[in-house]
Amino acid sequence: MRASIASVDRGGGDQDGQRRQLILALAQANCGQQYRAAAQAMGAGQPARQPPRQRNFFEALFGGPVNSEPEEGGPGLDVAPMELPKSSTYRTVCVRTCDGFYFPISYATVPSRFASDDAQCRRLCPATEAQLFSYRNPGEDIQQATSITGKPYMSLPTALMYRKQLVPSCSCRAPGQSWAQALSGLEDASTLQKGDILVTEEQAKEMSQPRPASDPATAGAKGKAAAATPSRPAAAPLDPVPPTSAAPLAPAAEQPGRRPVRVIPAPGGSGSTGQ
Repeated sequence: MRASIASVDRGGGDQDGQRRQLILALAQANCGQQYRAAAQAMGAGQPARQPPRQRNFFEALFGGPVNSEPEEGGPGLDVAPMELPKSSTYRTVCVRTCDGFYFPISYATVPSRFASDDAQCRRLCPATEAQLFSYRNPGEDIQQATSITGKPYMSLPTALMYRKQLVPSCSCRAPGQSWAQALSGLEDASTLQKGDILVTEEQAKEMSQPRPASDPATAGAKGKAAAATPSRPAAAPLDPVPPTSAAPLAPAAEQPGRRPVRVIPAPGGSGSTGQ
């Protein structure tokens, strides 16, 4: 056993775990006071410390801890849990303070646009008090929503009241008023964008009317005028030129100014003509 300890000592620090196990075994076997003292100094009764593992390929290439366990007697690492990054966009909702009802304004906006969304909220609900609330999207809901001034939605006395009871007097339009009348002032100069076309009420009525059908009397007058207009006559086809035929020539004796011609047959059967 002592020879084994000596060989472990010569082996270096990499065999520290084996040396501890041998000393603990000698102390438990009552092989000497020195082994019991050494075992007590190392913390007898506790499991032997495992030797440090070797680095893997990526730890050797990029660096990393050899042993993830803290050193004996050393302070442990107090690492805070990793927090997910919070979204930088918000969802804005228009809250009707009389019953807690809300409807969306923007689904993904930024705080610099809250003032515009708040004005839009008030225009969409002109008959009662309405406030703009916002919460992070994604990750939160109406229960984490806060107003522009930082007031939580759930702190309202009427938060989520519309889910439990109906408040007849709570509405975004006045009694007896239509939605067209309630939202008549919605489109003003502050909501116009480049490319928008403005249509007045008179123009809208004119465009909504059906196109008038043609008047039969007018159509008949137009037809008579067209009939009275003289039309240019078509060119008459040209008469075909009759073919000309040459009159038969009179015999030479009858033609004036011509001498009679005598034909004498040539020897050998061929004839020639002479004058």
